[in-house]
Amino acid sequence: MKKIKSDEASGIYCFQGEEDYLAKNTINFLKKELIDESVLEFNSFEKDAADMTYNNLYEEIVRLPFMAKKRVIILYNWTDLSKDLAKNYEEIEKYKDSYILVLMSSPESPRKNLSIVKTLMKYDRLVDFDMVNPGALKNWILKKLQEENKKISEAALRKFIEYLNYSKDSEFNSLYKIENEIKKLASISSESIDESIVDSMVNKSISSNIFNLTDAISQKTRKKAIQELNKLLNNGEEPVKILYMLSRHMINVLKIINYKNQGYKDYDIMRLVGISKFEFNKIFSTLKNFSEDKARYNLEKCMEADYILKTKKNEPNVLLFELVVSLT
Repeated sequence: MKKIKSDEASGIYCFQGEEDYLAKNTINFLKKELIDESVLEFNSFEKDAADMTYNNLYEEIVRLPFMAKKRVIILYNWTDLSKDLAKNYEEIEKYKDSYILVLMSSPESPRKNLSIVKTLMKYDRLVDFDMVNPGALKNWILKKLQEENKKISEAALRKFIEYLNYSKDSEFNSLYKIENEIKKLASISSESIDESIVDSMVNKSISSNIFNLTDAISQKTRKKAIQELNKLLNNGEEPVKILYMLSRHMINVLKIINYKNQGYKDYDIMRLVGISKFEFNKIFSTLKNFSEDKARYNLEKCMEADYILKTKKNEPNVLLFELVVSLT
């Protein structure tokens, strides 16, 4: 974005990463900075590569901008044209001062063995839009609420972030989904948002709710664990999803134990395991109740239940209750 503002951005870029929200916002910023809205349709081109040939793309690349700094070309599903782009890279680079071509990738990174990807990596034109860190997420939420003329208490903000548990395995794994929850909060008549409003209006992720169950399991309080499992099922959570989240939790417990034993610092463990600070803290607080053998036993029990669920006709709810009893 700094390069765009200083007019240093030009030529081909590949956008990749899980956070599509950031990629789309950057494209909007790109258009706004380089093209006046009155001539936007003459200077921007957005298409799926499946609907065009390389010659079609080349015509768009060499076309001069009309009353704008540069033309902005956005290309989706572009891998079929990757060989042509690589082969003709030097040729189309001759026109780079008049266009920016963005190759939009899916959340999975483009294959590194593609020639065009290797070339873009060489020139530092692979742009990563990873999930944002906790500090950036907090600031972004505050900014969005400020745009809606809303204030939120520190305790309410902390609870909001905990409920959503922004991470790859959470339902709220993108800023698009979190933005929808922000809009719900902003719809209240009050200017200030407190914990009670967050409690009543925010959809808690299963990964957030599952901690009540795993806490009860770690403390071996069977009655509490059964009550929490009942709540999840009564809230409409699928047994398969609950079992997946339980298994994932046990896997993360084992990973954290192993990384701790190897002397890794907390921040590095969070990055290596791929979990949020909130989730790490929740798991870490229960580690005193787990030996490595116990965590491994729990995971094996979850895997056995998963196998039974997929291969036999056992009643899923009954299977889950039997699993919880065996773990407590």
